[in-house]
Amino acid sequence: MLRQVLMAGVAATVLIKSGSAIAAGTDNATTAQSGPGIATLSEVVVTARRREERLQTVPQAITVHTGQQLLQSGVQTALDLENVTPSLSVTGTTGQRDNNIYTIRGQGLTFGGSQPGVQTYFAQVPVPGAGPALFMDLQNVQVLEGPQGTLFGRNNTGGAVLFEPRQPTNRFGGYLMGDVGDYGLKKLSGALNIPIVDDKLLVRIAAEGNERDGFTRNLFNGKLLDNVDYTALRLSITARPVKGFEDKLIVDHYDSRSNGDGDVLTAVGFPGDFFFPGLVAALAAQKAHGIRTADYNTDTYEHRQLLTLVNIATLQLNDNISLKNISGMVSSKVDAAFDFDGSPFPLIDITSSTSFGSTRQFSDEFQVQGRSFADRLTWIGGFYWQHVIPSQTSGLSRTTFGLPTVLYGGFTQNSKAVFGQTDISLAPLLNNVTFTAGYRYTWDDASSASSLFTPAGACVETDASGALIPCPLVQRGSWSAPAWNLTLKWQATKDVLAYVASRRGYKTGGFNGLTRIAPATFEPEYLTDVEVGLKTNWRLGGLDGHFNGDAYNGDYTNIQKSETTIIGATPESAVVNGAKATVRGVELDAGVRTQLGVELSMFYSYTDAHYDRFFIPAVPAAFPGQMENVSSMPFSAVPKHKVGANLRYTLPIDRSAGIISVSGIWSYQSRMTFSDINIDEPESFEKGYSLVNLRADWRGIGGHPIDAAVFVDNLANTDYRVGVNAFLSPHVGAGVASSLYGPPRMWGVEFRYHFGRES
Repeated sequence: MLRQVLMAGVAATVLIKSGSAIAAGTDNATTAQSGPGIATLSEVVVTARRREERLQTVPQAITVHTGQQLLQSGVQTALDLENVTPSLSVTGTTGQRDNNIYTIRGQGLTFGGSQPGVQTYFAQVPVPGAGPALFMDLQNVQVLEGPQGTLFGRNNTGGAVLFEPRQPTNRFGGYLMGDVGDYGLKKLSGALNIPIVDDKLLVRIAAEGNERDGFTRNLFNGKLLDNVDYTALRLSITARPVKGFEDKLIVDHYDSRSNGDGDVLTAVGFPGDFFFPGLVAALAAQKAHGIRTADYNTDTYEHRQLLTLVNIATLQLNDNISLKNISGMVSSKVDAAFDFDGSPFPLIDITSSTSFGSTRQFSDEFQVQGRSFADRLTWIGGFYWQHVIPSQTSGLSRTTFGLPTVLYGGFTQNSKAVFGQTDISLAPLLNNVTFTAGYRYTWDDASSASSLFTPAGACVETDASGALIPCPLVQRGSWSAPAWNLTLKWQATKDVLAYVASRRGYKTGGFNGLTRIAPATFEPEYLTDVEVGLKTNWRLGGLDGHFNGDAYNGDYTNIQKSETTIIGATPESAVVNGAKATVRGVELDAGVRTQLGVELSMFYSYTDAHYDRFFIPAVPAAFPGQMENVSSMPFSAVPKHKVGANLRYTLPIDRSAGIISVSGIWSYQSRMTFSDINIDEPESFEKGYSLVNLRADWRGIGGHPIDAAVFVDNLANTDYRVGVNAFLSPHVGAGVASSLYGPPRMWGVEFRYHFGRES
């Protein structure tokens, strides 16, 4: 795959040479200028409220990383993003390391048929949170903490992650960047910006190819697991044919083909060791091999394709009113095989799949934005529509306790919403105080069809009584709910902002499919919070910096959680409602920049997520219907403490030689669990750990448009887990656990050539 991108790089080089006349007169010395520092926030622009605003004037908790900061900090994946963002946890889906699960303030994805609690967006269109290509050629990443019910709709009870790609500009330019390193790392990326008609027709092309050997070897077939092999292409076109009208078209394609993930066997118990006595010896052998060697019977692989089309049309009717339409199409296709148990025995395996989870999503959002009464009233209103269908019939072959079955199915979703929000200046009654009120109402409809067959084609799914369920099982459901936002903002000075907000978020309901332990559907869940916050910029002598802080308390009701139990010899999982919880916490973010070349940014987050009420069926049960109180269980994917620091020192050398800097990122997160139902499941817990990444940059070498860097990730070679499949508890009862580990220490060198007016 990388060969194709290398050829594209050659073509880009030809364009660079042929474009030298166009680029003549540009100032390559700009490459040696320092961009926004790691501690500077005052001029960062965000779109968290669907319009461009300075970060420090927006009354909600937001963490922003600009494209330059991502580059200089070595943030290239969602797991990297986790290390530099408070309250954010990123875990891997079993067998699909690239299918990232984002959790913010205790809200994430419940294992099963549930929707996410944190939605990812690319160019304002909701997309799956999959793959490192989302980080290619970015303007910024915005992490919005807390419910986003009014302007971002459903499935945002925890927040949203906005990936904003770089847009075409009026300046010809581009870059070509390459990385090489250990584990056979070969990465090539680049972008070319072409103003075809000045300010009328602008084009930007970006591409990336990445290959890296895996760091876990499967003894079963000799494959190196946890490898990287993908290509990504992006075309962006901005057209302004007439004054007041702009149309942006983005076409983004991602293609990843890997050997799958290295899920390592880490514990065994009953009944797994009863049905497969060799499990005990397999665990002993696994411990002797270590965590970078696996031995399981499935020939794993993952092939993921994602095509995203975005069109954003904006019409400025006059100085005060504009119309905007955001339409998107996202086609996702996944073929994969993976081994849940990580053992050489057929306990819980997906041996093959055809377009499993593959969907095609269409969406459209129409907005009217404006200002009234001499800008004292700022408002937005509109409607949203989304339609999700299977891209084709999906199926997978699975083996559970040695019993092979074939599952076919697909689902459709329809969502409609109307929304409005207004900001009202309370001056002259209260100077510099603004009141925000927003409301959204969402209607969701969904249907699914599922069938479970033997390899010979016989329908074998039964209900709890043992009666056959006709194939296919067709399910339909409808849900609706309001969401709102009430915020009071006080801009005390141009550098000090205080606010208090209350918001309600909504996560839609869904189906449990072919299960025998719960109702066919589960209902929506809700989170209503109160947040108080402070944002400041400051300057003292030769220092300047910022301090942002917030505290929140959320009432979390009708919670969707996964329950698993054994029926016969088969573990059955289903999502159920009923739990109630309180989520509260604190987030702090500070930075300082000195005139001596030292910059320091720090963050801390404290998350206290605890159940007020949570009962599940007792195992074993003394009598039918006995329930067990599990309210003391911690939330999954929620470390109570997260701390991070980013320190950079720029050497005091003559700028004609370039800019040389060294930086280090340290992050720590406390103990957490990966399982929803983690009672009697010690293997699901990961102890607290720290990571350290180091990097040295030399930008504008000798006054030329060439940059170089050397980096080391996971300097201490820390062993840590990013996912766990824990099935040891009597509530689950499969008697096995496997773990997915984070990458070991890796190093590399990076070179970047930029031309024209691209910095």
